[in-house]
Amino acid sequence: MNYKNNFFSSIVVFFGVVAVLLLSLIFSVNLEEILKLKPNLSDIENNALQVHFVDVGQGDAILIRFSDNKTMLVDSGPQSASKNLFNYIDNVFFKNDEKHFDFVMLTHSDYDHAGNMVEVLSRYKVDKFFRPQIYVKGLENNMVDGNMCYDEDENYCRVVSKLYEFSLAGKLQVEFIKANTYVSLLNSSYMHILSPIKNYYSKTNEFSPIVVFEHKGVKFMLTGDATKENELEVMNNYSSSVLDCDVLKLAHHGSDTSTSYAFLEATSPKYAIISVGANNSYDHPSRETIDTIQTYNNNNGYDEDIKIKQTQNLGNIICYVNESGKVEFLKISDVDDYVFVDYYIIVICLIAFVAIIVFTPSFFKWIKQNKIKKIEKIKNKS
Repeated sequence: MNYKNNFFSSIVVFFGVVAVLLLSLIFSVNLEEILKLKPNLSDIENNALQVHFVDVGQGDAILIRFSDNKTMLVDSGPQSASKNLFNYIDNVFFKNDEKHFDFVMLTHSDYDHAGNMVEVLSRYKVDKFFRPQIYVKGLENNMVDGNMCYDEDENYCRVVSKLYEFSLAGKLQVEFIKANTYVSLLNSSYMHILSPIKNYYSKTNEFSPIVVFEHKGVKFMLTGDATKENELEVMNNYSSSVLDCDVLKLAHHGSDTSTSYAFLEATSPKYAIISVGANNSYDHPSRETIDTIQTYNNNNGYDEDIKIKQTQNLGNIICYVNESGKVEFLKISDVDDYVFVDYYIIVICLIAFVAIIVFTPSFFKWIKQNKIKKIEKIKNKS
């Protein structure tokens, strides 16, 4: 009788705990964030344009999910940030989706932009790759008439070699980045590559394309490491309606080589994103650039202030356009803080654990009582 009472009490406790755990699933998204299981991305609508400025330290890596669900990677950061980059791509950007990029763009050959590009090509299916008109000596001599810009950086040579390998095997399509090129998307959307205007520059940074795209009237501009000379070129070649944007990724990590006052006037952004490493040796973003933005804000009034968001302060920055056509931001301070496990899996494990804790004592008591009964039967027979 005592055993039966204990067993009944165990059942009550077990189903009480199970009920609480199952009810907690209602708050699974919040609990995943609190318990550092997964970041809370529930505010991003499925059909919203998402732009993820990944914290890769002193470098650039930008992930885009367009409103038609096409995906794009612009640059890949330095190899020192590879763990963070691929953790972010696999667990935040793609999650359970097919790991496939419709487009990948390398703005120029510098290591802090191209450092992980070989691994990107090896790990993910890529349909189209946009590369800069920067060539590899010995591999691409005399590809064009006139001057050619070469970069003999070992990592960039590996990237270009991998592009040839995959292109010849029919695994992806490679295009050189050219000015005034349109990339068609669904829903009447497109991406517009504005620059580089010239075919030849003496410095690799100057090949960085300035790219714009929009959703629901909200326009983004990406700039790689473009210089003030590049900014002037696009100002001379495109109207203000083309250049005007809401979110501007400042070129060259906020360096004083970019972001002139005239360019801010031409683009009139509401937000400036700076992808930059904490305590970097280059002192990026430069005081001059921050002062230029402050001067612009002072001259245009409080309502027109450019709000600066830096990866060195916020970590990974997600910018998206909601259903109302409004720009919203989320941040993930450090992607390594999360274990990326669904809360329902934790619930299943807890239910199993509680079952073991609650029913094990009753189980052993049942075994013990059966043994006692068998011994008593043997004694009675004898």
